[in-house]
Amino acid sequence: MRILAITQVLDKNDDVLGFFHGWAIRFSSTFSGFSVIALRVGEHSLPKNTAIFSLGKEKEKGVRLGILQKILSRVKYSFRFLVLVIKLRKSYDAVFVHMNSEYVILAGTIWRFMGKKVVFWYNHTVGSAKVRLAMKLSSAVCHTSPYAFTAGTYKSRRMPAGIDIKLFSPRGSGNAPEPNAVLYLGRIAPIKKVDVLIRAIGILARENFPVSLTVAGKALEKDFAYEEKLKKMVEGFNLGLRVKFVGSLPNTETPTLIKKHSLLVNLTAKGNYDKTVLEAASCAVLVVVSSEAFKDIVPKELIFEEDSENSLALKIRFALSASEDQKERWGVKLRERAAFEESLEILAERLKSLFEEL
Repeated sequence: MRILAITQVLDKNDDVLGFFHGWAIRFSSTFSGFSVIALRVGEHSLPKNTAIFSLGKEKEKGVRLGILQKILSRVKYSFRFLVLVIKLRKSYDAVFVHMNSEYVILAGTIWRFMGKKVVFWYNHTVGSAKVRLAMKLSSAVCHTSPYAFTAGTYKSRRMPAGIDIKLFSPRGSGNAPEPNAVLYLGRIAPIKKVDVLIRAIGILARENFPVSLTVAGKALEKDFAYEEKLKKMVEGFNLGLRVKFVGSLPNTETPTLIKKHSLLVNLTAKGNYDKTVLEAASCAVLVVVSSEAFKDIVPKELIFEEDSENSLALKIRFALSASEDQKERWGVKLRERAAFEESLEILAERLKSLFEEL
C-alpha cells in the first residue's frame, strides 16, 4: 500500500516535530510507497523511495508577517496543498494526516470522491469544531492517550507513541548522570506549568537539598512574557546557581541531554501523554509526572498532585534520595514499557494493519 503523509514540519533538527523524520524513515520501509507533504521542510535524509513536497513555509523563516500577509500565506499554502493532493493522486492509495485538522477539512471530500482512506492522528485532550469535522471526514482517528479528545468513538484507535528506542536508549555502563540533576524538556508556556517546577526547586533549595534544574525548550512569541516571568522567579528565589535555561535542541540531541540528568519532570494536566516522558522512559531515566494518563507506565510513587509545588518537591526528593538499586528497578520497568508498548516499530506495524483493515 502506498501512503501520502501530511505533516506540519519535516526537519530532523526541529526541536518539537523532529521525531517525524524518524517516523518517515520507518514508514518508508513499512509501505510499498511513501510520500510526504509538509508545510515546512528543513534538513532531512530520507530513503530514495520517499517523495517529499513542501508547501514553502521555510522561505518565511525569520520573517515577521502582518495580519493580511498571514491570511494571504494561508490561502497560498492551501492552494498548493490541494494542487498536490490532486496531482499526486495516482501515487498514493491512502492518507495519514498528523495532528492538523485543517488538511482533512480541505481535502477530505476530495479524498472521499477519489476513494482514498484517511487516517487522522490527533492526540490533544482539547478539541474543537474543526477537529470534530475532521473526525467525520476521516476513516479512522488515532490517539495515544486514553484521555485524548479523539478517544472513545467507533473510529478511534489507540496507538503506540512511536518512540525510536534505538535513538532513545539506556545509558552505557560508566555514564552516570549528574547527581540530583532535574530536567524539564518541552515548550515553555503557561499550560506546561514550568512555574510550579521552579517553585518546587525553590522549596528544596530552602531545605538545603542538593538539586539543580535544566529548562530545555523555547517559548512561542505569545509566551515570551511567561518565559521572562520564569527567569525573574529564578532570580527572586535566588536560584541562579541551581537553574539554567538552555533553549531548544534538535530531537536527535535530546537523548544525550536526557541521560545527563537524574530525572525528568513533566507537569502537563490530567490526560496528556507527552512524548518527552516516554522518550525519557525509553532511556531508563526516572520520570516524575502529574498526568494520570501515565499511571500504567510510571510507578505511583513518582506521580505528584497536579499544580502542587509541595507535592512535586516531595516526589523529586523521594526519587533522588532512593537507593541506586531502586532507581535501577524503576528505570528497567520504564524502559520495558517504552520498548514493548510505545516503540516506533510497533507503531509502524499497527498503522499498516489499520490501513489494510479499512
